[in-house]
Amino acid sequence: MRPPANDAFKVPTGVKAMTSNTATTAQAERYRLAISDGRFWCTAMLATQLNDMVKTDQIRNNTVMRLDDYLSNAVQGKKYVALL
Repeated sequence: MRPPANDAFKVPTGVKAMTSNTATTAQAERYRLAISDGRFWCTAMLATQLNDMVKTDQIRNNTVMRLDDYLSNAVQGKKYVALL
């Protein structure tokens, strides 16, 4: 269930580049973010289509962003948000 639109503003408090390097997939750069609404925080993975936003500093630490499209998922027992 998604929160109301006025609650969808988040602030990234940490942005970290990650690389996946398995035998079945090509090496692809991904970004992991710690995001917060000022009260709660969670870990989020950025869709690869949005990598340019990190590279051009549109997404960086302590900037306000509005989440228009995202998914919540559990991976290996941990909850993650995928920012689309």
